[in-house]
Amino acid sequence: MGLPKKQLEKTSRPLYGFTRDSVIPRGTIQLPITAGEKPRHATTMANFMVIKGGSQYNAVIGRPTIQALRAITSIYH
Repeated sequence: MGLPKKQLEKTSRPLYGFTRDSVIPRGTIQLPITAGEKPRHATTMANFMVIKGGSQYNAVIGRPTIQALRAITSIYH
């Protein structure tokens, strides 16, 4: 994303994966997230943990952010 590392807030809290492996994040950052397209869209600030390494996910969005966006998840979509 091109953000400077100095914008990351330090954290020592480990992040646990789906297979129970753990990694210490490089830091956390609060960024805006927008879901949907105009005229039906919502924007909120979300906290992200930044890690080094490969992943099949760009971001994992938790229930607090989904609730703030007033979004509904569907396994069919």
